[in-house]
Amino acid sequence: MSLKNSSKKWSNYIMSKTQKLVDIIRTHGKISFGELCSEGRIAPSTLYAYKKVILAKFQDIEFDRDNFKVKD
Repeated sequence: MSLKNSSKKWSNYIMSKTQKLVDIIRTHGKISFGELCSEGRIAPSTLYAYKKVILAKFQDIEFDRDNFKVKD
């Protein structure tokens, strides 16, 4: 397997997981960081990295130091 294919698979995995997390946020409307960890089956330290991607790519999602929520 080439490095390019490996990188693409990793990128696809990250975006797939990100989309699942965003779907959870959108379903709840507002969800705490800890609840999202639990429902998304993701470690808190990992969610911090995903938070950057979520906030950069999904303009309808915001984070207020405790909760993710869908913007009004």
